[in-house]
Amino acid sequence: MKIALATCDDVDHATGVDDALVASLKTLGHDVSSPAWTSRDVLWHRFDVVMVRTTWDWYHDPEKFRDWIARVAMRTKMLNPPTCLQWGLDKRFLLDLAAAGVPVVPTLAMHVPDIKRAQTWAKHYGYEKLVLKPSLSAGAVGIVVTATIDLSEFLPLNWPSQGVRLVQPYFKSIETLGELSIIIINDVVSHAVCERPKPGDFRIQSEWGGRTIRMVPPASAVAVAKAAYAALAGAPFYARIDLVVDDEGHYRVIEAEVVEPDLFFSHVPEAAETLAKATTAWLA
Repeated sequence: MKIALATCDDVDHATGVDDALVASLKTLGHDVSSPAWTSRDVLWHRFDVVMVRTTWDWYHDPEKFRDWIARVAMRTKMLNPPTCLQWGLDKRFLLDLAAAGVPVVPTLAMHVPDIKRAQTWAKHYGYEKLVLKPSLSAGAVGIVVTATIDLSEFLPLNWPSQGVRLVQPYFKSIETLGELSIIIINDVVSHAVCERPKPGDFRIQSEWGGRTIRMVPPASAVAVAKAAYAALAGAPFYARIDLVVDDEGHYRVIEAEVVEPDLFFSHVPEAAETLAKATTAWLA
């Protein structure tokens, strides 16, 4: 089978992320390539499946990316499925998960910089520190942390040109425990890692100095991740559910990555073989 692992223009940024997956797919006899989703020279219909893997620059032009998903989906199969991809682009999906009964990080979605509304919401729940983030973003781009009383200094700034601004409580545990990422492949929990920020920071991504550690997740975290996975729209084939611990010590979903998740194959290379075999069976 011909398989495309769609990537971004900045290929160097994505180098190595899917090496183990490429090797596993090739071992199974597949013809694998990694074209950029923005390339005008790619004939997507010639692939048996397009796996959206490291398209990490999509948020620069979300509508163009949405159009690309729609066009490719008309020509060939996609993983994750196109409905799931479209749904997973906007972080307001947390509201959908909450409506389904999944414990998520409390989230207020704001279309305009209404400082009074945000402060009233925060004070009602006793949130003294807040996280402001765009609903369309990746890699902690555009995130601001501020005290609730200082909200007026930050909320109007850098208002997203697309999407909305999300307001969430800041949980202190992110500085020590970090984020727990649980990867689910074809409905089965595959593995988990913990991402922790460098001292004095809250951003857990490696480009900000964060570090990643493989770990065995506690049963309570797995239960939350499974509930979130079951509630995801569009029947995902694989997903990364990111969890944080709230001030009461409970796990909550902070992100559900179904578009271009790093699945941490460099830390758990055997999981790449799991995805490769599952994809092969799915294509059969």
